[in-house]
Amino acid sequence: MLFDSAKCSAQIEQLGTVEVQRFYRCSAYRGPSDNEQEVSTAEFVSKIEGGLPELEETAYWLELLRDAGIMPEARLVDLCKEVDELTAVLVSSAKTAKRQGK
Repeated sequence: MLFDSAKCSAQIEQLGTVEVQRFYRCSAYRGPSDNEQEVSTAEFVSKIEGGLPELEETAYWLELLRDAGIMPEARLVDLCKEVDELTAVLVSSAKTAKRQGK
């Protein structure tokens, strides 16, 4: 298992740093509900592109965790790779939606 929530929670409480607590709270965000209605192409692209700053912030927090020595870089490599892959998917999806009119 890459992430053990109980272990992480205990470590965060022990550390008590504002940055780590914020990261932990943000990681628990569930996102929008599944019953959203159909959206226009412009809205779809806007939502897809809206995910890019979130990925940038995630990369920032992962970097902080590494630089602060809270998590070893070896444990963060896969997460950083996933952020890069998700960024590529969102950029590609936005370009395709713009080109095809969704």
